[in-house]
Amino acid sequence: MMNTPPSIPLAPGHFDYSFIRHSCLGVYARVVGYFLPCEDDFIFENNAKTEEIPPEFISACEEGFREATQRGSLPEYPITGVKVILTGGRYHPVDSNKIAFKIAAFKAFQEAYLTANF
Repeated sequence: MMNTPPSIPLAPGHFDYSFIRHSCLGVYARVVGYFLPCEDDFIFENNAKTEEIPPEFISACEEGFREATQRGSLPEYPITGVKVILTGGRYHPVDSNKIAFKIAAFKAFQEAYLTANF
């Protein structure tokens, strides 16, 4: 019989995602942070500085992360028990808007979840 080493807790899922579209009017949003397991269905915590992401875009970030967990990694299988911590990001005074931050948050979670071994 083979002895197996004790399991080591996995690192939380980290994300650093930039949503950029170039056209006549550019679109830009960057979100940075991580997520980890929790007892509640979903918790969002904002630790980003206001000079990194202005307050008017934070609710769009939360909405994007929440929508990503509701859609899940497989259709009809929402992801629950997740705490998302937004630690930073970046915006552009002309090219950033709420939709850009919502999309950045959604895609950041999707990409990070796939590699998190959650």
